[in-house]
Amino acid sequence: MHDDMPSGASTPPATISTSKTTITDKSYFRRIRSRIRSWPGGALALKIVVGVLGTALILAGLLLVPLPGPGWAIVFAGLALLAVEFAWARRLLRRARRLVSLGTHWFGRRHWALRYGSGALLAALLAAGVAVGVWML
Repeated sequence: MHDDMPSGASTPPATISTSKTTITDKSYFRRIRSRIRSWPGGALALKIVVGVLGTALILAGLLLVPLPGPGWAIVFAGLALLAVEFAWARRLLRRARRLVSLGTHWFGRRHWALRYGSGALLAALLAAGVAVGVWML
């Protein structure tokens, strides 16, 4: 058992065990990316694959935003995937995280009636949107 592990844990947090060694997530994925980039045409192929998958995730998430479910989470997952290869996506993701954090803290400081009232209003609007969608079918 490792010294830096919480009591009762059998493996260190955020690690991947391979047959050769146990390494952290970031170094593992960095090695994979550097190995792919070392191949002829690998850097371009990686950019294309990450771009296509990230864009597909963002588009799928945007389609799911009006529905109940993880629409925004999927959008941010697609943006995080794009941030692996594109600097503009890293900057946008950093800004989005900051804005979400600021909004969450601001909203958390409001009176409980405003917080619960806003949640109830959002739920009512969502239910109305689903009802209209079902009615139009």
